[in-house]
Amino acid sequence: MFFLFCGEGATDLGTCIHPKTINTGENYLYGPLTIVVDQLVESKYSYSFLDSTNFGFVPRGMLAEYASKLRPKPKTIAFPGKNVNKETRYFYRNAQALAQIAVQYGLNTDNDVVAIL
Repeated sequence: MFFLFCGEGATDLGTCIHPKTINTGENYLYGPLTIVVDQLVESKYSYSFLDSTNFGFVPRGMLAEYASKLRPKPKTIAFPGKNVNKETRYFYRNAQALAQIAVQYGLNTDNDVVAIL
């Protein structure tokens, strides 16, 4: 099982060195929330992914590139309002993009991938 993270920065899930590819090993500088996720996984499954090399980080640039491909061609103009908040749409697209990256990475490495945004 491989854990794939993407977050806001160094104070939550961490940062990475290479801005265009998935960073693993020493190229991913994990943050405090990564440690919390590791502790949750370890308490449930008695397995620490931080002790192995089964985790990585998707840079924000790569996530934004995938998310931009998900934007449908507008049929009508939809303004943020009561039913659709601008922030909700932003996080929804990012979650979809991370899911696509995780599926593609899992197929390339023949591994199950857990994506955490």
